[in-house]
Amino acid sequence: MRISKNVRTAFANVETIGELRGVYLEQFLKYKNSHYTNQLNALYIEKFDEVKECRRTLKGKIYRKPTEETASFFLNAVNTIKGLDGINCEMSGDWMWVTGETKKVKESLKMAGCTYSAKRQAWYIA
Repeated sequence: MRISKNVRTAFANVETIGELRGVYLEQFLKYKNSHYTNQLNALYIEKFDEVKECRRTLKGKIYRKPTEETASFFLNAVNTIKGLDGINCEMSGDWMWVTGETKKVKESLKMAGCTYSAKRQAWYIA
């Protein structure tokens, strides 16, 4: 598959799983329902194995943390969440936070792999 220069450029400097998720989510929201979605998914999968164990400390240092996560986990979660009305997603470090009218779609969020944070009153994927 030929990948657009705009899409490839967005992923060029990704070094950690949080950055990969952030770029993917940003580009997904920008190009959703377009022909770029397949390109985004392909690029995410391509880059995933490179950075899946890489995390960044608050001071900016990169470290490794073993994980069982697969590339399809985050892609499936985003694709499940995109179809839910009144839901907002944002990245904070490695975590994707899901807010909005979540009460009525909590079962869908659980199925997408989200966990609820009572303290923050939001769902997340870490």
